[in-house]
Amino acid sequence: MALCNLEAKENLEHISFLHILANSGQSSGGHTALLIGNVVYHFQYNFNDKILHLIRDPWEEFRFHYTVWENRSIHLIELGIPDSKKLEFKSKWDEAYIIQKKWIQNLEDIKADERWFSNLSRLTPDKGSSFPISGLGYFKKDIPSSEEIVNLNELEKSEVKNSLALFHSENIDFEKLFDYNQTILKQNNLQNISDFAFQPPLRYQSLFHVWENLEQKKFVREFILNPIKFDITNFIVMNSDPSFKIEEIDRDFLKSWEINLEDKIKECLKTANTCNGIEEIVLIVRLFAIKESLRLGYFVIPKKANYNPFYYEDFKEIPQSVLEEKKKESVRYFDLAKKQFYEKKSDFVWSEWEKDLSKIYSLQNQKFDIINFEPYPSIPGERSFENPKMIQEMGFINMDNFSTQRLEYEQFVQKIYPYHIILQNCTGEIFRYHNHFFKDETDAKQTLGGIISHQTSSLSFIPFVAANKVREEYQIRLEKKILSYRLQKKRESKITILQQTKEDFVPLSEYYQKNPYDQDFLFFTDDTVALRPIYGLSNLFWGVGHTSIGIVTSPWDKGKKFTTGVKSIFFSFPEIFFFNIRKGYFPYVTEKELPASYYEKVYE
Repeated sequence: MALCNLEAKENLEHISFLHILANSGQSSGGHTALLIGNVVYHFQYNFNDKILHLIRDPWEEFRFHYTVWENRSIHLIELGIPDSKKLEFKSKWDEAYIIQKKWIQNLEDIKADERWFSNLSRLTPDKGSSFPISGLGYFKKDIPSSEEIVNLNELEKSEVKNSLALFHSENIDFEKLFDYNQTILKQNNLQNISDFAFQPPLRYQSLFHVWENLEQKKFVREFILNPIKFDITNFIVMNSDPSFKIEEIDRDFLKSWEINLEDKIKECLKTANTCNGIEEIVLIVRLFAIKESLRLGYFVIPKKANYNPFYYEDFKEIPQSVLEEKKKESVRYFDLAKKQFYEKKSDFVWSEWEKDLSKIYSLQNQKFDIINFEPYPSIPGERSFENPKMIQEMGFINMDNFSTQRLEYEQFVQKIYPYHIILQNCTGEIFRYHNHFFKDETDAKQTLGGIISHQTSSLSFIPFVAANKVREEYQIRLEKKILSYRLQKKRESKITILQQTKEDFVPLSEYYQKNPYDQDFLFFTDDTVALRPIYGLSNLFWGVGHTSIGIVTSPWDKGKKFTTGVKSIFFSFPEIFFFNIRKGYFPYVTEKELPASYYEKVYE
């Protein structure tokens, strides 16, 4: 985990085009991105949803991932965009990002409805049923508690009872919502969809989420009136290191947050539509986390990460020295995270605090099973409902027709954001977006200095060609090369030629550690040209040898050595002809191993 600069503040003084050099694996063609202020905008294809996603990453995380973890140098080309145009330039990219999020959110809501409808289609009138509701997983169903999370007087409790009765009597017009959504589901019949990436969609009104919101609000009021226990297994207690212990200054801060959250919960309970259901649950869950923190003397947070239920065998290969150093790093990271948490009271800061402590907890316990994070604590729990009433209300839905509509809408979104390795890839999309943002030629030249075609015939989909076109067509302020981790280490160490040759030889390298992301190879060839064919030929024979051995060992290692051997041969061939792709991966680098030059400012 990179220890990012949590104090970095966004500025628009600099905007740059980034050309990231190639490496083995899915990055063998190189990559491109835009650095706008302290945020990197780039495209990544998701093989699961088959959508080319526009991603926004913090610069520190992006740089660590590409220059250290993936050991790839970055050519930074600062664009000469006029100061008067910089905010507009950034706003256009932010708008495109938000528009894509809305298309994808519509698709996710439609899928949620399909899952719900499918469940409802299997109901029988004579049985009770349940369905998972976001946020209810933090509570133990039907286990009473004597402790009230919020202190209410009798009048306030009476108001809660009245609002609960109103919610129980509320009837949702599902058929009206369903009819409205048909307009959105039929949108996929429209032609010329290439520009839909720049047009926000009509919002799909998820029937499930409308029902879920009502059930969440009912649950919250039932919980306030008749408390049940929290499920502590869905919370993280940060008690693995003495430095995580709560001090007096921490207690004062948490108590102020405790009062703040109690006031927010009371405000939500007073007015029916002040907060939505998940907001109310998140407030209660965070309030419990604070109370537990004060009681235990260590920080407590709700779990919000999605975890991989299976441990990869390769994780066992991580050196123990690296694991121990990462634990030490996490303690320093904790101090930075706490400083940011104390700076400002906001939901965003809460969310980042929970995410940071989840990462620290993972490092402390030497677990690497976090896939991603939900925006807020939302572990689902089962909520019961009455079958006869639900069957009657939802009887108008034809499940087969809706599944067909979901599939058509999904394919429609995939057509809006398609991926093709040549016709529409991560690099060409940058110029396609620029050409849409600045359709007027005069405006394009005033902003960027020129126009770069995104058509396939221009070859601008090739990263190194794209970088050359940026140099030729756009107005440029400066150019800088940010070296990969290995090259930074070699340059900063000021070692002799003999020592440099030793570092190029994998078995003797002091910087490199064998890891499961690399194939077997003998020589690094990224910083040598004259010796590259010789090194490449050695790598080729080494790969052939491993492939041959892999044929024999396949029954025992499930073809692992054979596969890495074949990959080694593939990435060795270009080296024979003076072309380098493979640079090796460095996933085990710790903070203390980073060279001093890594911390130098990107811009002077």
